[in-house]
Amino acid sequence: MSVVAALVENPARLLRLRTALRGRHTVESCGDWGAVTFLCEQHPVHLAILDFLAFGELSLEPLRRLKRSFPRLTTIAYVTVTPERAHDLFDVGRAGVDALIVADRDDDPSTIATIVEQAEARSV
Repeated sequence: MSVVAALVENPARLLRLRTALRGRHTVESCGDWGAVTFLCEQHPVHLAILDFLAFGELSLEPLRRLKRSFPRLTTIAYVTVTPERAHDLFDVGRAGVDALIVADRDDDPSTIATIVEQAEARSV
């Protein structure tokens, strides 16, 4: 089983991830970008699921650093989509995110599992 770094602050969403990936991946919760980087340095992390909008203002520099340090890392955004955040999602995509999980729309366990499989396949 591989390790998934999850920068997801919402406990219900984290539970959905763990349910969707149970048996195939171990989901490790990370409290901030530094914890994601540390986990990637210590373990063979091939996938990071990230809520870019959970901590206030969008900052793409941590994602860029992560992608430079771990170029084979598959990244998936797991975010709440609002009209005010539409431009942010475009910027996240341009920064190299491989897939998108829209909270409360795409986050039932079977859909999450499908999105993760597709993102992993694209990044191979």
